[in-house]
Amino acid sequence: MKTLLLNGIIILFLAPVLYNGTFSIFKKGAIYLGTKSVKAENPANQLFNQMARIVKRESVEQGSGIGSNVYISLWYDCRKKNIKLNGIMPNVQHWSFTAYDLGTSLAVNSWIEKDSSNIVENDEYSIILTQSHTGKENELDVSEAPIGLMLLRLTNLENDENENIQVPLVTEI
Repeated sequence: MKTLLLNGIIILFLAPVLYNGTFSIFKKGAIYLGTKSVKAENPANQLFNQMARIVKRESVEQGSGIGSNVYISLWYDCRKKNIKLNGIMPNVQHWSFTAYDLGTSLAVNSWIEKDSSNIVENDEYSIILTQSHTGKENELDVSEAPIGLMLLRLTNLENDENENIQVPLVTEI
């Protein structure tokens, strides 16, 4: 009985340490791999090569009422410079720009979406990923996660078969 009680107390004290330590190890590992990728000389091996690409088309036929989503992804690194995305928004029911933390895969507490923003003029947009948020409508504050993944989600394209989706032009500023 003493042994069980002693083991229970040890587990009780070590569980939070193991849980938080494991999370920390995974986050550090993800940042290490990201940093290694940034320094890779072959552009194909660079995770943060500042190239946006269409990564997934998803159809949802039941449940949420959303017909289809197209995701455009960009691995970003804003530790030293801001990143500017310029493009032409296709005709869609909804769109959103959301940044995700590299270490946790959680969305940062900053996003830009069609319903809450008026950044598209004549179907053209310009978004800035920045750590130095000034409050402008077209800024996506990534100070919470200066390196990570940005997703542009396009929902219900008007002409799904014929729509020519353009990935944004990405420049460091």
